[in-house]
Order: sequence, then C-alpha cells, then structure tokens
Amino acid sequence: MSVPQSALQPPKELEVTPGKEPGLSVDAVISMALGIIGAPLIGILVGFFAIWFGIRALKEINGPKRLRGRGLALCGIALGACDIVLWLVLGFVYAHVLFSKSGD
Repeated sequence: MSVPQSALQPPKELEVTPGKEPGLSVDAVISMALGIIGAPLIGILVGFFAIWFGIRALKEINGPKRLRGRGLALCGIALGACDIVLWLVLGFVYAHVLFSKSGD
C-alpha cells in the first residue's frame, strides 16, 4: 500500500516563513563610532555629536520602524559623555599647569 505524495506535504497556506529581521540603525552605528573616535581626537566636539546621534538612534529604534541597535546607541551616548568629561578635565589640568605661577 502506498501513501499519496500530496498527503505527506503540508498545504501551502500552513507553511511558516521566517519574518524579516529589522535592520540596524545607522545612527546607532555612527554614535558608537564617534564615541570611540572621540577619546583620542577632540572629544568635546565629537562627544556632542556621539550623544546627538545616539539620541536620534534611540528615537528611531523606539519608533514605528523598530530597528535594532539599542546597545550601540546607549554605548555611543555613554562614550560621548565620557569623551566630553575627559577632555574638559584635561583642559582644566593643562590650563592650571600652564597659567599657575611657580614659586621661585
């Protein structure tokens, strides 16, 4: 006795296709890259852009597009803030050393 081939395969309407994975936020990648680049470069300027792109990315990720990259955006914001603080501290230390009067 033989089973028909059509009985062994599920109907077309019951087949499950994998959903399309949401894309990665470009702003999140830019934020992370600027946060990393900001430490050796001018962190005050680059850090503000890292924070700005990170905030834009979070709005985009939570918006109707539902993109991926929340971790990248948060790391970019944190690194941008660290860049700004680091460069401000270095600037104050440099100014203090440069303009302080050494006692003879």
